[in-house]
Amino acid sequence: MHDAALLRDFVILLAASLPVVFVTRRLGLPALVGFLVTGFLLGPGVSGAVESTERVQQLAEIGVILLLFTVGLEFSLARLTKMARLLVGAGCLQLGSTVAVVTGVAMIAGYSVTQGLVLALVAALSSTALSLAMLDSRGELGSTYAGPTLAVLLFQDLCVVPVLMALPVLAGTEDVSASAVLGRFALGMFGVLAAGYVARSLLPQLLHQVLRLRSRELFIGVVVLACFGTAWLTATLGLSLAIGAFLAGLVVSESEYSHQIVADVLPLRDLFGSVFFLSIGMLVDPATVIERPVLILALSAAVMAVKGTLAGLSVMPFRASPGAAILAGVALAQVGEFSFVITTESARLGLLSSQTVQLVVAVSVVTMLLTPLAMFVAGRLVVARELPGLEPDAALRAERPPHGHVVVVGYGHNGRNLVRVLKDAGVPYRVVDVDFDAVRVGKQDGESVVFGDATRPVVLDYVHADSAAVIAITFSFPEQARRLVAAARRINPSGGIIARTRYVDEMDELYALGANDVIPEEFEATVDMFARILQFLEIPRNIIAAQVDVIRSRHYAMLRGKGGGPSYLESLYDLFTAATVATHLVRSESPAVGRSLDALDLEGRTGVSLVAIVRRGQPVTAPARDFTIDKGDILVITGSHGQLARAGALMDPVAVEEEARA
Repeated sequence: MHDAALLRDFVILLAASLPVVFVTRRLGLPALVGFLVTGFLLGPGVSGAVESTERVQQLAEIGVILLLFTVGLEFSLARLTKMARLLVGAGCLQLGSTVAVVTGVAMIAGYSVTQGLVLALVAALSSTALSLAMLDSRGELGSTYAGPTLAVLLFQDLCVVPVLMALPVLAGTEDVSASAVLGRFALGMFGVLAAGYVARSLLPQLLHQVLRLRSRELFIGVVVLACFGTAWLTATLGLSLAIGAFLAGLVVSESEYSHQIVADVLPLRDLFGSVFFLSIGMLVDPATVIERPVLILALSAAVMAVKGTLAGLSVMPFRASPGAAILAGVALAQVGEFSFVITTESARLGLLSSQTVQLVVAVSVVTMLLTPLAMFVAGRLVVARELPGLEPDAALRAERPPHGHVVVVGYGHNGRNLVRVLKDAGVPYRVVDVDFDAVRVGKQDGESVVFGDATRPVVLDYVHADSAAVIAITFSFPEQARRLVAAARRINPSGGIIARTRYVDEMDELYALGANDVIPEEFEATVDMFARILQFLEIPRNIIAAQVDVIRSRHYAMLRGKGGGPSYLESLYDLFTAATVATHLVRSESPAVGRSLDALDLEGRTGVSLVAIVRRGQPVTAPARDFTIDKGDILVITGSHGQLARAGALMDPVAVEEEARA
């Protein structure tokens, strides 16, 4: 019974994967390493516990589809559009340079030009599934090197179809022109774009209607249908399943439901993803490993060194920092799963011998096995290189700051400005950023910027986020902000969390995840313009501040069409037309310092009434005319808005001039 055999193999794989995860976690190794080794031991060449690798590979394809779907959810169409130049440019450089170098080396080793070209194409392709799973497990899908890595991987996947079409030409079995290959590639790309346009037009509306029915089962069903349906469609066009799955995730990422979709799909992705890596381990022939262990290890090391170096150099012309280039090169250094398809087809066409195919498979699996370990080492070396004089662990350790400090996440333009203000105000703070360039700029600025991904609890622990008064998220990447807000709220249930976002649609979800305040960029421009209009109307600064607070209240409800209206406008008009009470802090540079109330003649010159003066927390009501004003005094005055504005200009002309210049 075929179905029973498939179920038996699946049960064996599940039973084997559980202790693998346990042991690798205890040893501090990536689970991917354990899965590859376990697959090798379970395969027909060793224990024979799993008899048919074909059945397992069918389950493994589900894992690849789900993995690429969730990766697509982490990105956005806008971000991918910005990567177009990187995708084509770095992809062409990586593929072209690797093919040229490996072909030359293979010819020196005695292979023909055709065989050398086939081996070069095999070596040039990396493992999309392994690289992205590794980035996800390290929490670095939002890092500076993740973009270049993904761009090169997508370009490689797009090139699989032309490569497979070129094999019969190399073997001399078919007469296919270069224009035919390019035409098939262009047709496939057009199909992908058309499918993406249709999905983007229909899928968000469909998800919205499904959610109105409040059926979780129907919601998950539609999501899975979109994922596997798009993957199947691109496969029928001759492209890979991975491209279709990534495209589906990319489309769904534009909706406000993407965060919930990730939560629903992750368990399935992790389950079938482990099956994929188990299936890769089963492809290795133990006889080849026993006969040529030294050769396999030497070839694997050489392939990773050459390929990793060329991949890193390929992304550097596209504004990748040296650290990002090194990590991207290591992430792309292995030989990928599509190489197995190419070697199998090459053997069928007589381009490669069976011994060469087995050697290629063994080298491919070993490079996959070594990549997570190489990433661990490279990560620590890059930290030491980008932060000279600091050990990797020391870069993450921060001394416990005074109680009530602020954790600033991100040292970009906004983060640097916030740090500058906090420093001037004497507020203790800690800064963390995952961007090597930002950390380096921080060191140049004299700031101890902690290197690390703040979405990971261990990094938040290093900057003592559990005792922070406020955690300020200064970047505006939606997915990373959501993960960070959730992680920060878990580690600090009572502290304040302030997040920045470009998109109004992100606000409600960030509030639901635990943010106390969300600052939308587009609304803040409106608020700033409103405040400046009130300044021209000579409205006192304290009244302007009060009106700005009204606009920001209830999560910008008025600007979002969820509040405000006539009652708000009427209350605003009443405030403008009525007299009011204001407080004014006397700064050290004020001309009022050292002068008596009689000499200042505040009431006669501006028309306001002086109610009281607060000095060092103690109020002085009805002060005498010879009372001398000192810096730090707070004057309580009442009058119309025009009178209050004139009083402010009299006591603090410097502030008025600064506002005028601003």
